[in-house]
Amino acid sequence: MPTSVHINERLALRVQLHTGSLNLSEIETLIGLYRANPRLFAYDVVQILDETTVFDFDLNAIPAIKGEFRELVQGAGLPLILRSAWVCPNPKAWSVLEAWLHERHSLDGLHSETRLVATLDEADDLFEPDEIGAIQRMTDFRHWFST
Repeated sequence: MPTSVHINERLALRVQLHTGSLNLSEIETLIGLYRANPRLFAYDVVQILDETTVFDFDLNAIPAIKGEFRELVQGAGLPLILRSAWVCPNPKAWSVLEAWLHERHSLDGLHSETRLVATLDEADDLFEPDEIGAIQRMTDFRHWFST
């Protein structure tokens, strides 16, 4: 599954785009890229999974993956709560995302208030209209890395 990360410095937003099949080795690659770029966790994030996105691993793998991401986020020393939206129009992928987001809240040590939505417009309780518009058009986003 190709994953690409884009940053809009002016809006302090990170967009992570996913497409296709995601397996554990690609998640490890993504973790390595974030380990080399921990400052990227200081941006609010919108994870956008397209309609082809599926997860090619067992739900039992999620606790270990969550642990690795927890270490990364905690290592970034974030002093604030960030906004995080997961946009996924593919209902087949929701069970994995629901497991990933289970018990996620602003006090869980990962410093984010999280939503799972089917469309970006449904994240309007977290993001302002100008931010949603910029994400939809990818205005002023710089490509940072891809898996």
